[in-house]
Amino acid sequence: MKFIEHCLDLGGKASVVYLITDTCRVVEKLRKGDTPIIVATANKKLYDKMRRTGVKTRKLIYPMRPMDILTETKNQLLEAYAEGMIKSNDSVLCVIANKMNALIMFNPKDIGITQLKKEMKGRIRITVAEAVLGLAFEIMKEGREGKSIGTLFIVGDTEKVMENSRQVIINPFKGHDEESRNILNRGSWETLKEFALLDGAFIVSRDGVVGSAGRYININWDITLQGGL
Repeated sequence: MKFIEHCLDLGGKASVVYLITDTCRVVEKLRKGDTPIIVATANKKLYDKMRRTGVKTRKLIYPMRPMDILTETKNQLLEAYAEGMIKSNDSVLCVIANKMNALIMFNPKDIGITQLKKEMKGRIRITVAEAVLGLAFEIMKEGREGKSIGTLFIVGDTEKVMENSRQVIINPFKGHDEESRNILNRGSWETLKEFALLDGAFIVSRDGVVGSAGRYININWDITLQGGL
């Protein structure tokens, strides 16, 4: 119970509490505090219950692993930030309450992704950047066909990218209306996840319209390597 008391005490100094737990009892106790909470859980029953009661909730694929708490927590906060649940000016108390207990205070400005968004400001729409990051995190977590996969999104000056790339398969997005292939439309994400299995990159405009998939980028190498390297 002292752990919960510490959580409530520190929670008053944060603007949001990010709670990683599979236990309903912990959630109910922390909801009594004044600070808004976000619940991240691998417990389907708890996830469904929190969604019904209007609590911001994130579904985890697996429970928090004890191997590297700091890295796991940081990755989860990055995902929550990309999804818009956490803002750059928030002070976040991360509460881990499963088989292990931990309290970690985070400032999103220190995570690094906020600097990335500043760099992109004026080049592409911030909502597009957030959507690309959100989709990329989902692909990373879910994989495809039971396997981990990786993919490449190139966002920005599509005309210039097209000039310096080539199509290696028939473009699956050619001829489709812009709304159905806009990354801001979450209804398009499942299609994009399927095409993430393909070799090559997604080419995305500043406004979020996916122009192509399976695109190979041409690179002019001006590097001479020694034999054996």
